[in-house]
Amino acid sequence: MMDESVNTTLSVDLKKYRVRLHKSFLHQMGDPEYVILLVNKDKRIIAVKAVEPGMSTKDAHRVNSKTLLSDNSIEIYSGTFVSSLRSLAGGLDHGCSYRLTGVTVPSENMVIFPLDSLERIER
Repeated sequence: MMDESVNTTLSVDLKKYRVRLHKSFLHQMGDPEYVILLVNKDKRIIAVKAVEPGMSTKDAHRVNSKTLLSDNSIEIYSGTFVSSLRSLAGGLDHGCSYRLTGVTVPSENMVIFPLDSLERIER
């Protein structure tokens, strides 16, 4: 289970349609086998939720447990998710990467990222 009120970050590379979840992020979520990327347009937030056993994995992304043992981050490629983020946030540069800061919601086993935390990662 996740620690309460832990801030964490999520990186999004718009050029490669890539979302990077850091190992510590996944450890906070209890090292799930699957995660799902969510977008709430009304509240202007995105979220990453651990898929519980028995839940549908139709739209979920598998987390390779071997990757969690290495120094690597988990990379998810999702044109649909990145397009939704760009549409919702507006004004994002296609060739850049962005970072969002979120907070854990232990009761839902997810991390929520408000779009007002969005910041460009300078190279």
